[in-house]
Amino acid sequence: MSERPLPTRASQIAEPHQLHGAAAGSGARWWAWLDQGLASLGNFATTLIIARGLPAAEFGVFAVMFAALLVLNTFQAALVTFPLSIRGPALGRRELAALTSTALLATWAVSAVLACLACAAVWSTGRLTLAPVVVAALFCGQMQETTRAAFFAHFRQRDAIAGDALSYLGQAAILFVLSHLGWLSPESAFLVIAVTSGAAFALQAMQLRLPLPRARGWNAFVGDAIRFGTWGLPARIGTLFGAQAFPWVLFYSHGAAAAAAFQVMTSAVAFTNPVMIGTANLVTTTVASGRGAQRFARAFRHAWHGWALMAPFLLLVVLFPATTLRLLYGANPAYAEHAGGLWMMVAACACEAVVIQAIAVIGGLGNTRTLFMMQATGLGIAVAFGLPLTVYGGVRAALCGYLAVQIGRLLFAVRAWSSIAAREPLHLAGATV
Repeated sequence: MSERPLPTRASQIAEPHQLHGAAAGSGARWWAWLDQGLASLGNFATTLIIARGLPAAEFGVFAVMFAALLVLNTFQAALVTFPLSIRGPALGRRELAALTSTALLATWAVSAVLACLACAAVWSTGRLTLAPVVVAALFCGQMQETTRAAFFAHFRQRDAIAGDALSYLGQAAILFVLSHLGWLSPESAFLVIAVTSGAAFALQAMQLRLPLPRARGWNAFVGDAIRFGTWGLPARIGTLFGAQAFPWVLFYSHGAAAAAAFQVMTSAVAFTNPVMIGTANLVTTTVASGRGAQRFARAFRHAWHGWALMAPFLLLVVLFPATTLRLLYGANPAYAEHAGGLWMMVAACACEAVVIQAIAVIGGLGNTRTLFMMQATGLGIAVAFGLPLTVYGGVRAALCGYLAVQIGRLLFAVRAWSSIAAREPLHLAGATV
């Protein structure tokens, strides 16, 4: 039996935020894409600079530790930022600021535990000098994600741009300078990520006018974290593990260069992230803040625009795979030899583009149990098929396994949509399903 949508009383929703939900049209969509575009451009440039500036083996060390951070961030996302995203649209700005301060307390508590796991991941790579900078990057990055979630809860992506530009574009700019000075290393890269994330958090905290964290409201927030995290946490872990386990398995079975090659293939389609993630943020908030079937109509308009925007670019990558890798990473034979398999990464990206919007709608309904089942499907395929195949066959096999994971998640997403449509008519682009 699936979870019921979150109960929302009309008296809990302030009039300004009813208007926010109604106004989340093309203007909000463009600001969401622009903000996420800055974030994704910064991350993409960071990966590109490090991949070009370090030997493949060194970049492989960075890639597997960055993958580890992404997995660890899912704990904070499920237990802290997701409850903030669901409860935030129903609050005024002052109440949201107070809730965000409480969320920061929760972030510090979660980060203290995750720091131990991060150190264990560093130890497994044999690069112990990474431990302090990886922990700093984890802590500062999670604080900034908390303030970003507060902006997104009120469709304030426009206000978040300054801090996000400082964080993501700032890290790329500093790493570019370090690369040209010959000071680039995995240690310096994580240090730069920590410093720029911390600076962005400070700026966004001032913009939000956050009060000092207080224990008041802590019990209610912990209750939300338990309620949403019971299914939401394993769902998010399953999502990222199904993807980020591939470079780790490549690292241990075929070496750091193989892990680097998989990361390069992933980064080659990373230009879709601004559209996919920016649109998903809008979809979740639109569904969470609206009432009735019309919220689905607005959410699907966002999704359709996102899919239409990214499709032509993915087609170009499929048609010119070798040119794409050469333009991004130069004539590096360690990466160019895998160009023939790039179509599998593009196909996986196309599947994920649909899945991520399904996740956004289901998340907006607060139905974390369905999210868990969807992600468990992908995780099961990864463990039973994708990862063993990777151990046997290397990078090409990893691409095949990753594609299988995304196809499995897509099929479950279609089934979930059918279930939702059976319970409540969904008005999609003017038609009723």
